[in-house]
Amino acid sequence: SISTVNLSENGGGPEAADSLAQALEENDNISIINLGDNLEGNSIGSEGAEILALALKVNKTISTLNLNGNDIGDVGAEKMASLLKVNKTLSSIILNSNNIWDDGASKLASALATSTTIARLDLMNNHIGDFGARKLAAALITNSTIHSLSLQHNEIGSDGLERLASALDWNETLTTLGLDDSDREDRDSSLGQIVQSLAKNRRRLA
Repeated sequence: SISTVNLSENGGGPEAADSLAQALEENDNISIINLGDNLEGNSIGSEGAEILALALKVNKTISTLNLNGNDIGDVGAEKMASLLKVNKTLSSIILNSNNIWDDGASKLASALATSTTIARLDLMNNHIGDFGARKLAAALITNSTIHSLSLQHNEIGSDGLERLASALDWNETLTTLGLDDSDREDRDSSLGQIVQSLAKNRRRLA
């Protein structure tokens, strides 16, 4: 039986998402979906994200969803957030390079705050600033399942870093937090605090 669907770089657009949604209705063995790296004008976009979200809301087998480089934007991020609030099997969601801004990050943070399954959330190479970082930080305080959060190549400043650092005083499960390196003193203290908190969690979970 098929457990992985790999349509990365297929260029199928929203139609690929629609076809996949139909396939999910007929196959209850699929656990991994890879629709990554479709930026060349053939991304699934917010329309495809909505189609997939609707299909996965009732799915009970998918554990990993890779939508890297699909330009789903804030609208698509909101659809993914609505999915995360009801789906109980999805543990890894990859949304790198998707033109997600603070609004989309806030919606995802709201879902992360109450999720009992998400262990990995990748949001690299988007446009998330301090506002989105603050929302994600608040979610980390209440979430007890996430192990990895990737935020490299966004637009997070010193305020966002401070909030993330403070959140890790409460979070006991996050062991990997991807952030950009910095040589600015106003960021160094927060980054140092984050490194210490992650190491503490790794020792606790070892």
